[in-house]
Amino acid sequence: MYYSLNWLREYVSIPEQSPREIALRLTMATCEVEGVEQVRRCVENVVVARILRSGPMPDSDHLRIVEVDTGAKIFQTVCGAPNIREGMLSLFALPGAKTANGTVLQTTIMAGEKSEGMLVSPAEIGLGGYDDFIFDLGEDARPGDPLEKYCAPLDWLIEVDNKSLTHRPDLWGHYGLARELAAIYSVPLKPLDLVDTARFSGLPALDVKVLDTQRCPRYCAIGIENLPPVPAPLSIQIVLLQIGMRPINLAVDLTNFVMAELAQPLHAFDWDTVKNVRIDTMKEAGAFITLDNVARPMIPGDLMILDGTKPIAIAGVMGGAETEITAQTRRVFLESANFDPSTIRRTSLRLGLRTDAAQRFGRGQPHHNTQVGVQRFLALLRTAFPKAEVVSCLFDSAPELDSKDRTIRLKSGSVDRLIGRPLPPGRAEEILRSLGFGVEKSGEDVLVTVPLYRSERDISIPADIVEEVARIFGFDNIEPAMPMIQMEKGTFNEKRRMERRLCIMLSQTFGMSEIYTYGWFDNDWLAELGYTPTHGLTLKNPCTDNNTCMRTHLLPNLLRAVRQNLRHTDHVDIFEIGKKYIAQGDSRIETPMLAGVLCARKSVRPAQACFNRAKGIVEAILETARVEPPRWKAFQSDESIPWFDEPTSLSIQVGDRIIGSVGIPSADVLSCFPRGMVLACFEIDLQAILDLPKVETVFQEPPRFPISEKDYSILLPKERPFGELEDILNRFSHPMILRRDYVCAYEGTGEMADVRSYTFRFSLYKPDGTLTGEEIAAFNDRFLAFLSENDLRIREA
Repeated sequence: MYYSLNWLREYVSIPEQSPREIALRLTMATCEVEGVEQVRRCVENVVVARILRSGPMPDSDHLRIVEVDTGAKIFQTVCGAPNIREGMLSLFALPGAKTANGTVLQTTIMAGEKSEGMLVSPAEIGLGGYDDFIFDLGEDARPGDPLEKYCAPLDWLIEVDNKSLTHRPDLWGHYGLARELAAIYSVPLKPLDLVDTARFSGLPALDVKVLDTQRCPRYCAIGIENLPPVPAPLSIQIVLLQIGMRPINLAVDLTNFVMAELAQPLHAFDWDTVKNVRIDTMKEAGAFITLDNVARPMIPGDLMILDGTKPIAIAGVMGGAETEITAQTRRVFLESANFDPSTIRRTSLRLGLRTDAAQRFGRGQPHHNTQVGVQRFLALLRTAFPKAEVVSCLFDSAPELDSKDRTIRLKSGSVDRLIGRPLPPGRAEEILRSLGFGVEKSGEDVLVTVPLYRSERDISIPADIVEEVARIFGFDNIEPAMPMIQMEKGTFNEKRRMERRLCIMLSQTFGMSEIYTYGWFDNDWLAELGYTPTHGLTLKNPCTDNNTCMRTHLLPNLLRAVRQNLRHTDHVDIFEIGKKYIAQGDSRIETPMLAGVLCARKSVRPAQACFNRAKGIVEAILETARVEPPRWKAFQSDESIPWFDEPTSLSIQVGDRIIGSVGIPSADVLSCFPRGMVLACFEIDLQAILDLPKVETVFQEPPRFPISEKDYSILLPKERPFGELEDILNRFSHPMILRRDYVCAYEGTGEMADVRSYTFRFSLYKPDGTLTGEEIAAFNDRFLAFLSENDLRIREA
C-alpha cells in the first residue's frame, strides 16, 4: 500500500522532519513501513494547453498533426495518443522541457512537418507508468496555467506492509493515516468537507431493497443527474496517478479518490440502465460479465447487486459491463455499501479478482463510512462540477448503526500497570482524544467510547485501549524489563537438529539452494507428469480450483520449480525439507521428507555425472545423519511414481528398510523440460532416518604412511542387479583395506553388449609402514581369486 506524503500534508501539518524519520515514527507507533521512495515530477516548462486542431499525419496511420494554444502562443506538434480530440485541454511540454527519461524536447521536423514540444502522457512527466494517453483536463484549468500550480515537483511515497493493516481497515485510506500522524505529532487534523445528506430528505426515494442483511449490513445510495462523463479536475487526476490509479472520468475518479482517502469503496452505475436495485446472493450458477469484459463464473452464495433479478455487479469486488459509466451517461446511481468481509474474500479469491475494493472490504470496513463516503463524494462533486444535481433522498438501509456506541471501561490504574510505568497526569486521556476516542470519568474508572471508524476486531477489550495509549506514547519510552519466570532445562529436538545439519551440508558443501513449495499439488503440472496421486488428501476449501490435493511426494513440486527457474538460468540444484500427507483409512499421516533435484545442460554435466553427483549427495546425507551406509537396490517399477525408471534409478536401503530413491527421471518426465537438459532426483524419508539406529562416531588417527589406491572394473551381466555385486564385495575382507569407493559404470557394444562394467577404488594402507610392491601384488592376487570364486571377472584394458 502506497501513501503520498504530499497528500497526507493536505490533512495534517507534519513538522519539518525527513520522510525517513516520519516513516520510523509510523513504524514504531502504527504500522510497518517497508520503504520510502522519492519521486520527482517533470513540471518545469509544462503548461495547460487547448487543442485547436487535429489532422492526419502524412504516411502514418496513428500520428496526427496538432495545433495547441498555450494562451501566450500557438504551437504545432505531432501526437499519437488515441484519446486526442479538438477542444480538449491537456498538458503541453514546451520546447526545452525535460521529460522523465531525461530527454530535452526540441523543435524537430517529422515527415516534413514541424513538431514543437510535446503533448505529454503521465509517464513522460513522472506521474506513474501510464504512457498510452494524454491528459484530458476539466474546465477548471486555463490555457497557460503552469503544471506547478497543480503538482509539486517532488513527492515521497510511503510503502506500508499490507499485513500490518489487517485489523486497521481505517488505515487503507490517506485520511486514516493522517489521523495517526496528527496523534503522533500532537497536531490538529483538518476536518473533511462533507455534505449533509439530510437536506435531500424531501426528494423522491430510490427503489432499493437489501434482501440479505447478514452479508450486507448497510447499504447507502443516492441518485445524481446532469453529470456527464467529463474529466476530473487536474488536481484529482494527479493525486490518483501518484498512487498508481488511472484517471477515467469525473464520476469514477471521485469514487476512487474517496476510496483512497477514506478507505470506503464506492461504485457509480449508469442510472439509465438500473431500475430496481436488490442486494442478494446468487441462487443459480451463471456467467457474469464484469467491467473488464470477462465472463466470470458465479456460483450460488456469491453476493451480487441485482437489477430486479438480473446481476449488475459482484458485490464488493467489481461492477458489470452493462451498467458502467459511458460517454452517453448523464444520470448516476451512486452506491456506498458495507459487506461481510469473509463473503467478499471468498468470492474475490475464487475468481482471482483482487481489486482495490475487494481488498478493503475483505478487511472489514466499519459501517459508519458507508454514509460518510456518500457525503464526501457529494462535497467533492459540488466543487468539481457544480451543475450536477442530487435528485433523490439518501437510501440508508441501517442508519441506526451510527447511534450504537461501543464503550469500554478502564479500571483505575490499569493503563500504568499494563504499560509498566506511570504516565504523566492526563497524558493517556490526551492521547485517546487525539485518536478520536471519547473519554469520561466514572468514579475511579474511565469510560472510553470507541470512534465509529475503528474496527471492532481491532478495539474490543480494555487491553486494546491500553495498547493505543502505549504506541502513541512511544514503546521506546517504556523501559524494557524481563519478566520473572521459573527457568527450566531445555531439551533438544533431534529432528530439528538433523534438519539443520542437512541444510548446512547441502547448501555449503554441495552448493544447493533450499526452497519451500506449497503443501499442495498443481493439478495441471501433475497432468503433464502423468501422475495421479494415490491415498492423497483432497482439500474441501482449496485456494484455487487447480490446487485440490495435498502433496503425497515432494518431487513433483520441485520439478515444477526447476522448470520455472530454467527461464532464467541453465543450472539449477535445489532441495526441500517438508512434509508429505497421506490418507490411511480414517487417519491422516504427515511424514517429513527430503528431496532434491539437480539440473544442468548435458554439455556441462553429462547424465552419468549428474546421477553420480545425486548418489554421492544421498551418501553424504546418510553420513551426516549418522546412520550406516546405504545398500543400493534395483528400483522396482511403480506406475504411481512416474518420475523414476527401473534402468536409471536405484532404491536406497539402510539395514532391511527402503528409505527412498535416487535416479534420472523417465523420458516422459524429461520431455517436460527443454531439450539438452539433464536431471537427477532423490527423495528420502526423514522419519525413517530418525528411527534408524545411529552409528557411533569414533575418532580415527590420520594415516601416518602413504595410501595406495587400486581400481578394479568388474564385469556383471546386465540382468544381475548392482546390489548383488555390493553384497559379494562386502564379503571380501583384507587387513590392508582402508575403504572401498564406487567410481563409475560403463556400458558398451560387441563383447560388452550383455554386461556392465562397475569400477571400484580400493584404498590400501598399512599402519606400521609403507606398503611394498610385493604386498600390493599379494592383495591383487587374493582379490582376483575371490572374484573368480564368485563367477566374476575384471574388464581387460
